[in-house]
Amino acid sequence: MDSLLARMQLLWRHDYAEAGIGSPLGWGVASWTDSSAVLKWKPRGTRRLAGYRIERTLDTAGSDICRTDLPSDDSVATDRGLDRGSTYYYRIASVNQRDGTIGPPSCWINVLPDRPKIPRDLTARRGNRQIMLSWQSPLDTNVVNHRVYRENTGDGWDLIGESNVGSYTDQGVVNDTVYHYRITAVSRLGNESDPAGPVRGIAFAFDGLPLILDGTRSGPTALTDKDSVRAVWERLLEPLGAEYRDANPQTTNRFGLDVYGPHQAVVVVSDGRGALETSLIPQLGLYTYAGGALVISGRDLFNIPQLADGTMNFKPGAFAYDVLGITAAYYPSVLLSDPTRMNAQFAAALSADPDLPNLDVDPERTAWGLNPALPDPGSVIPFVGYFDIDTARARVLYTFESNCGDKSPLDGRPVAVISKDPDHPAAAFSFPLSYIREDLARRAILAVLGQLGWSTPIAGDANNDGRVDAADCLRLMNCLFRGAALRNLTHVDLNGDCEVNVVDLAILIDYTLHAGVLLESGCAVSGR
Repeated sequence: MDSLLARMQLLWRHDYAEAGIGSPLGWGVASWTDSSAVLKWKPRGTRRLAGYRIERTLDTAGSDICRTDLPSDDSVATDRGLDRGSTYYYRIASVNQRDGTIGPPSCWINVLPDRPKIPRDLTARRGNRQIMLSWQSPLDTNVVNHRVYRENTGDGWDLIGESNVGSYTDQGVVNDTVYHYRITAVSRLGNESDPAGPVRGIAFAFDGLPLILDGTRSGPTALTDKDSVRAVWERLLEPLGAEYRDANPQTTNRFGLDVYGPHQAVVVVSDGRGALETSLIPQLGLYTYAGGALVISGRDLFNIPQLADGTMNFKPGAFAYDVLGITAAYYPSVLLSDPTRMNAQFAAALSADPDLPNLDVDPERTAWGLNPALPDPGSVIPFVGYFDIDTARARVLYTFESNCGDKSPLDGRPVAVISKDPDHPAAAFSFPLSYIREDLARRAILAVLGQLGWSTPIAGDANNDGRVDAADCLRLMNCLFRGAALRNLTHVDLNGDCEVNVVDLAILIDYTLHAGVLLESGCAVSGR
């Protein structure tokens, strides 16, 4: 009854005449050559369908239309004998079996007989005042050139150059600025493909020492003392000559990408309670995209300031997910009456990486600026949570160890992770490293920076822990004889021959045994 009623309503809308059948779905161009076009569609599922009518024209204005009728079981049509250099327009309609009426047509689609296919795999790599583009040219003998287009902050697309190979270097850029690029393929007759892209490119100098970007809030509410945090972090990264900069949103104006640009490594600190300034998050994403090594340390890293408890979930599009593979972060609740519960259990971080030391809390630092209303936490750091991660996109560096023996549900949870994505070198600690025993914290942060691609300036420091000892000899031996990765070679080339080999190992062993050899980095060989 319902179908009959619907049928009667359809006829009434068309003055009791047979209604036309809608145009086929999926109407488009499957492929083309310099003299033909293959068109495709999906048949309409109705018994009233008699076939299809395809119309072709050169201007879509209705003049010089060529019509072709096809049976209902067809879903592909090939149009041959096309002239190179001409644009052809096609549309399709269904034919009613009962009275031969033509249904409403589809939209017009256009085909250029020699229009190239779209280039593939367009990428942009940063440089100092330049951005290097690369792509795969379409497998088409008709392609003779490529055109490069650039856009900056919505100013429109400008043609900036051409290339007959699959690469182009844009040397007309300014450091610390975001650009977008598109690439087209060009045929012998000058027809362009649809563009590949856009992709994003950023030029950074990366010729400065590491940067400490301190977003810590100070005072009893924040549970920390900013001056103490600054002093510890400056000591931790003293071997690298790191520069310190205040990023407290309550006292500092927002700044742009130029703050990050010179620094190949940035350590972002948020060691009190309170999330990072929201304007920092997209900047940090761009910084890692450009190739900068990023480490974040602290509590409530990605939390919004108003959220004091619970779990925050992250999805694609969020910085924590895209850059660090973090799917969720747990933030323990504030319990003034009982600091021994979930908000005050973190006693140590257990290493999940053989190159990293276990990290014990320094009880002399846990009460820095602590709210007087709270009891002394003793040998734990209050309000430390954990991460859930996508193990395909991130690797666990440290896990939670509580002061509750084996009774805490937090034990074994990830508290520090490092991205597996080489295009986003970043790591995050869910606890303040400035509260950890200083010698252990220094070894950890320098080793993680080394894993992210930072090259320590200390000659002979093969494991990037800020000192030269037998552990560096072992690391270099593993690299030379067991195939272990040594990302940074500059400071391990000790004889200046621009290679790292057994000669450098012998010099390093002699130094650790006798301490009578002056170690100097040799040729500037970069493994990054």
